[in-house]
Amino acid sequence: MQSFEHQEEAKQQPKGLSDDKKHRIMFMLGVPLLIILLITVGLGVAMAVYGRQVFVLHMILAGLGITLAIVHSIVGLVWFNPF
Repeated sequence: MQSFEHQEEAKQQPKGLSDDKKHRIMFMLGVPLLIILLITVGLGVAMAVYGRQVFVLHMILAGLGITLAIVHSIVGLVWFNPF
């Protein structure tokens, strides 16, 4: 009998994340993304205007930015897709 009661309690508990927690996670993905993009732009300007040799760091941050942008967009589509 106890196992049936335990199954009923498990069914009543919500299984997903709340919208507030989802928004918080998206925000935590978005802030580093913006910071990485701004640093990448700054390094690009430093190379183009001032002739600094920061190409490798610029490309590493660009790769990280693209990866984080793809993750951010996939998570947004999966969680907040209205269809």
